[in-house]
Amino acid sequence: MIAMLTNVFVPCNGRFPTLIALSGILVFGMGGTLGATAIVVGIVLLGITVTLAVSWSLSKTLLRGIPSSFTLELPPYRKPQIGNIIVRSIFDRTLFVLKRAIIVAAPAGVIIWLMANIYVGEISILAIVPTG
Repeated sequence: MIAMLTNVFVPCNGRFPTLIALSGILVFGMGGTLGATAIVVGIVLLGITVTLAVSWSLSKTLLRGIPSSFTLELPPYRKPQIGNIIVRSIFDRTLFVLKRAIIVAAPAGVIIWLMANIYVGEISILAIVPTG
């Protein structure tokens, strides 16, 4: 129960982009990258400190001696199969990226190349197209 209540204080990988963005905003002029790094480290250490303090205080006050009715059931452990992991990562990730490149990037590249290499008079079509 204590772990569930204090889980929100510990930064996870999903929160790091937000922490990095906030640190960039909070730096102002305190050293640029070094200042932003110090702010992110400070926020992480503050989260860990708050987690430990709240856990300790809950275990001494509100949740003292109350047995937890929550159980954690884990599946049986199986040794990872390196060959299977490599094959799955190639098929699942690499082929997905290549498929997207063929569907989206290749036609876009062909269109841009054609626009850059087809001339109307002395100027290419790409130079004629307004950019925004």
